[in-house]
Amino acid sequence: MKKFILHIVLVFISLELPAQTIQWEKLINYLPNQEVINSLDQSSDTTIVFCTTNGLNTSFAKAKLNGDTLWKKNKNVNTCYGVDRIAYFRNGELMHFGNKNVGSCSEVNFLFQKLSADGTVISSWDYGDSGVQNGLTNFAFLPEGGFLASGLRESSFDYYLSLMKLDSLGNKLWHKKYRDGASTSDVVINRKGNYLLRASAADQPFLSVYHHYFLEVNPNGDSVRSKYLIVHADSVDEDIYYAGNWGMIQNEDGDYVFTLSIDSVQTRLGTILDRYIAVVMMDTLFNIKWRLYLNKGTGGLYYPTRIIELRDSTYVFISINTQPESNQFFFYKISKTGQVLSQKTFTSSICSKVKINEIKLLADSSLIISDHIYFLGSNLIRQIISPI
Repeated sequence: MKKFILHIVLVFISLELPAQTIQWEKLINYLPNQEVINSLDQSSDTTIVFCTTNGLNTSFAKAKLNGDTLWKKNKNVNTCYGVDRIAYFRNGELMHFGNKNVGSCSEVNFLFQKLSADGTVISSWDYGDSGVQNGLTNFAFLPEGGFLASGLRESSFDYYLSLMKLDSLGNKLWHKKYRDGASTSDVVINRKGNYLLRASAADQPFLSVYHHYFLEVNPNGDSVRSKYLIVHADSVDEDIYYAGNWGMIQNEDGDYVFTLSIDSVQTRLGTILDRYIAVVMMDTLFNIKWRLYLNKGTGGLYYPTRIIELRDSTYVFISINTQPESNQFFFYKISKTGQVLSQKTFTSSICSKVKINEIKLLADSSLIISDHIYFLGSNLIRQIISPI
């Protein structure tokens, strides 16, 4: 049996304009037999915790910013879909969010686990509708101590957009299903205290076009407003990005900003001729205020990471091009009105094919990036970048 080894690459990049350069890049052996770092978070003591998955099992690890491992837990519950999230909850505890395999991935429940500071599972519970796939895609912590879990539930057409609310002890308060034909959702708690869901959604069943669907619900889960939003009328697929990326924020002015990939093809599920990036700002009524297209018409397959708002009200994100695959990735800084202020191409001296998965702004204003790299058919490398 072929042996797969996971590595981490640590790359430090200075973000102080105009000199955006890699300070150092480090490859280390890390967490054998895993594939993807789907999520990471920073503790108060300048360490990083990781959540990795190979689509079947989930592992946790904690490391210093130089990549030295403090602890790792290589065995955990059997999971599905490879969508796992980890974050510091309170009192140094960790929360893991994922999907529990109940029956060979034909029956899947939302999975919630509370972990101690050393990665030991304190409590574990799962919820879902019996006999169907209930796929978690994201979460948000509630200010009162509980949390939300957004996701999808299997339907006769495709999937229902769903949202679950739990208290701080993990007791389910409600689980509601909304629009049919929607999946891969984000959830944001807005300044009104309502919950905003963002999803990829079909315009009609079966051979359908996918754009964006936004749904705002109140704390009881009741709909406040919704909109099927078309960012580009000629596109057939406006994607929230693969691997359940978190792509939407509410900025300091109260507007929503998000990234997406847009496919320019004549028919859905046909050959992708051009996949480019869009950054969009919309108001609280889901009207577009501005949109910025990047890499359009180049014939590449571009994907953005989530967008991050800096203290000066500008935005940064990273993108990659998978056609052709290369060891390059691209940094963008954008103004609050949608102009590109800075862009930079970074080249990894270690990784041959870059696949960025998650980015996070750390307490020291550095940006850390987790990455999975394919080498000889196997997932080989993880990459982390800081500061920016």
